[in-house]
Amino acid sequence: MALCLALALSPALAETYVQPGVFSITGPDGWSVADSLLMNESAPCVSIEMGYYPEQADFNLFSADADAFQDYANRLLVRYADRSGQYLGVVYSTDSSIPFILIGASDASGPFLYAETMARGWAIGLRCYAYQDATFTTYRALTDTEKAQFEQMLLTFTPIR
Repeated sequence: MALCLALALSPALAETYVQPGVFSITGPDGWSVADSLLMNESAPCVSIEMGYYPEQADFNLFSADADAFQDYANRLLVRYADRSGQYLGVVYSTDSSIPFILIGASDASGPFLYAETMARGWAIGLRCYAYQDATFTTYRALTDTEKAQFEQMLLTFTPIR
């Protein structure tokens, strides 16, 4: 099961995306939210994927001890090893203390940021990238401002209980 969401810079006010019964997340001021992938040649996009892993149904990254947390981070980096994945840190949502492991990576399309958390077997991953131009085939490097905006968006993640 995968869910894709895209955010793009625009003059609009911040919007909140809600995945019913699962979570809500708000794009930074000036970002708009759509429930399908947007292709914008001048602004970053964020795609969200969700996947259920029944073998990890009892695992929550937010309550994992240090060893289990590190093990999860290591497995995530192994998944991104062929994309030059580098651990960049952890971002915690403001209201609910949900941790997102943040990595920088690059694939054939170009550089991107990836953040992931796990709760009750549900992996939620967010990939932030920006197209180089209107061909929509390659990514450009994200600016420091865009990287900070992506991290700000992660702060707003709130599970729906």
